[in-house]
Amino acid sequence: MKPHCFCFTVLFSLLTTPIFAVGWEKQAIEDAKQDKVILAFDGVIPNRMVCDTVPRVLPDGRIALYFLAGGNKEPLPDNYIGVVYSSDDGDTWSKLESVDVGFPRSGNTIGHQAMFVKAKLPPLGGIPQPVDNAKDAAPLIPPQDVVKPVEQSNLLDPKIRDMALQTPVLNTSPGPEYWDENRDYNMTLGMDRSPGGRLWSAWVSGGDSDKGYFVIASSDDEGKTWSKPRLIIDPTNAPNGLRRRVLVGNLWTDPTGKLWLFFDQSMGYYDGRAGDWATVCDDPDAENPAWSKPVRIWHGATLCKPTVLSTGEWLLPISLWERGMIGPKDRLGEEHRNLDLLRGANLFASTDQGKTWNRHGRCRFPLENHSFDEHMVIERKDGSLWMLARTTKGMMQSFSTDRGRLWSEPTEAFPHIAARFFIRRLQSGNILFVRHGAMDETTKSRSHLTAFLSDDDGKTWKGGLVLDDRNGISYPDGFQHPDGRIFIQYDRGRGGEAEILFATFSEADVLAGKPVAETTGLRQLVSKAMGKKK
Repeated sequence: MKPHCFCFTVLFSLLTTPIFAVGWEKQAIEDAKQDKVILAFDGVIPNRMVCDTVPRVLPDGRIALYFLAGGNKEPLPDNYIGVVYSSDDGDTWSKLESVDVGFPRSGNTIGHQAMFVKAKLPPLGGIPQPVDNAKDAAPLIPPQDVVKPVEQSNLLDPKIRDMALQTPVLNTSPGPEYWDENRDYNMTLGMDRSPGGRLWSAWVSGGDSDKGYFVIASSDDEGKTWSKPRLIIDPTNAPNGLRRRVLVGNLWTDPTGKLWLFFDQSMGYYDGRAGDWATVCDDPDAENPAWSKPVRIWHGATLCKPTVLSTGEWLLPISLWERGMIGPKDRLGEEHRNLDLLRGANLFASTDQGKTWNRHGRCRFPLENHSFDEHMVIERKDGSLWMLARTTKGMMQSFSTDRGRLWSEPTEAFPHIAARFFIRRLQSGNILFVRHGAMDETTKSRSHLTAFLSDDDGKTWKGGLVLDDRNGISYPDGFQHPDGRIFIQYDRGRGGEAEILFATFSEADVLAGKPVAETTGLRQLVSKAMGKKK
């Protein structure tokens, strides 16, 4: 079956011509001058199907072309609803993506035309709004994508699989079993500051594994002392022994002063779907802070902080990891193949200060180099967006000129060990970059955590303040204090020294390549797990 092409200008011109117009032949000739035939999608086996095409002009001016895709004919289990987008009146089109229509699959096909009647399509093609219970969460599973059908005997019992959709329990009165003295592992997530000056820190204990759970603590004296754990998220396991864990997330103080905690939940180490959840503290400076009931935003996980654009939009990075990360493979290896066309470095946008989040865009970095994405976004001074991501080939980059909807083909950006980095625009307008080693270096291990500055949107980099030169340090994240100081948290020897550390420094320190400010402090301790190693 040949792909369908559309002549949008003819459609629009006919609709806008007055019904009383005369001289139809002359009008037709004039209209024909506007016609253009452009290939929006070129099907290739095994993703050749194009049927039941429906074009829509979105509120932001983009053209969305929806159609039945997948396989070489219908009905097949491979069929699904696909969409391509154009931001230039149809001259160029994005890569094909699957659409979550919110309807369950029935047999070999799915009700697809009905979605344009019954479903309220948000700006990027039908991603449902956040849900907060397992019953409502079930429709988040989109129709099956282009994959080889899987025998049902190879799939997990749905009751076990969907335990990851159950609303996580927030333990705000954790017992001594979660204290430093009784934990044996520490992996950092991030830190932020509340409007009243309280520091909040988040990390993982249990292991970088299916045993992982979240620990949250705070400090009221800028990190000199830290509280016992104030919040724990430690989900129970499935009845059949399959573990359920919480492993990836971060803290973020939004522009209104609320404190967000993003966290994922998955069966096993990774079940192919996971789920990105959020809980919000309206008053993080309160004596007894209250956290909202967690809401599931989408699949995947958020490790890095959102970016607030100059337009006021909030962009939330969510990575839906590739299938190679699934484990244990003997129990979960065939799960959630219906999500395969959505994998990669996704971005969700909110225009209402986090009340709702809509899928906004995605960049998929090369599969052979996948390493969790851990993508961060910088808005450049010309309004374009710059995305950096972790890969096994160093840091890779992509660019967007439409506020994050469409992204350029990824290219190599900087040499770097496969590890997390941190990049953020500062109050001065400079960009802070915290990474391992020099700008042109791939360190042999996770060592030499170093801060750099750029005053030309990342074209060149200055300074080089080494925050910690020891081996086994990783995962920087932080914030800038209103007085200009920079706070960066990281970990050291997760299962060995098991330390969560932070550094405070200034831009002057970075440019000098050494501490020059009186307020600078390196290798400051947040937590050290001292429990017996298991």
